[in-house]
Amino acid sequence: MLSVLKLGHAEFKVRDLDKMAEFYKNVIGLTETGREKDTVYLSTSIDHHSIVLRAGADKAYLSKIAFQIAPADSKDLTAYLRSHRLDTEIRTGSQPGINEVIRTHNPDGVAIEMYSEFEPSAHSYSMRGINPLKLSHVASLTPDVKRIVQFYTQGMGLRFSDSMQDFFYFLRCGADHHTINLLSGDYSAVQHFAFELADISHITSACDTLAREKVEILWGPLRHGCGHNIAMYHFDPEGLIIEHCAELDRMSNEGLGYFDPRPCHEDRPQYPKAWDPKAAIAVWGRFPPPELFNTGVSTVAHRMTRDE
Repeated sequence: MLSVLKLGHAEFKVRDLDKMAEFYKNVIGLTETGREKDTVYLSTSIDHHSIVLRAGADKAYLSKIAFQIAPADSKDLTAYLRSHRLDTEIRTGSQPGINEVIRTHNPDGVAIEMYSEFEPSAHSYSMRGINPLKLSHVASLTPDVKRIVQFYTQGMGLRFSDSMQDFFYFLRCGADHHTINLLSGDYSAVQHFAFELADISHITSACDTLAREKVEILWGPLRHGCGHNIAMYHFDPEGLIIEHCAELDRMSNEGLGYFDPRPCHEDRPQYPKAWDPKAAIAVWGRFPPPELFNTGVSTVAHRMTRDE
């Protein structure tokens, strides 16, 4: 009944709305597609908004994740979600470009919205700043990782792609290796979110853009094990961690059950699996810096990913 097609957008509550909007427009390269009194809508290309920034937070945090789903009767879908003991409501006219959404919350209290119809944006890529292709995935900390994995897999139908033992999970809704990452943490919070770039040359130009804008690269470039994507990380002006990734593994045929073959794969075929953390973090590139573990990542997860 519930078929999630893709990640639609992520919403963040922020302190300084104007400063954050300027950063995402001029450095990241998103296009402003709408503005209200306390809200700015920003887009990569097709969707009216890929990132939503709302004023009113003392510290920036993730307030909502939205997904596009296959067409479904709203009443039937609401009944389905309630059968999984999820609070639900139908909202109309709550945001530009999307008339109707079904809204619930994940176990950590982050709003989850689902919609099947939207009005495509008329603008093209901005060709400014980094100029990403799309919003790729959202990674969250959670104090009960098994519970929230169950929410996304059993409640929303996302599929297991990989894990680092039992503390870091990668889940997908389409062909891309992951749409949602879930990491055991001391509290609930966004750990990072990612934009997809075209290829490694786009990663290089993104690094040059950040250098011109005096934005320090926190980690990377490197190639991960889980997903095998090339990645690079940095902070935004309010301390949110942004990843830029390219060449993410894809599973074009779910019936085959393995990811499309690539030279960098360790296994042939490369099936979803539980990884040893040290192999999963980086095929090449250095271990993540301490700043990545100052955001509530559980001490157990930290200890298991490096030699003491």
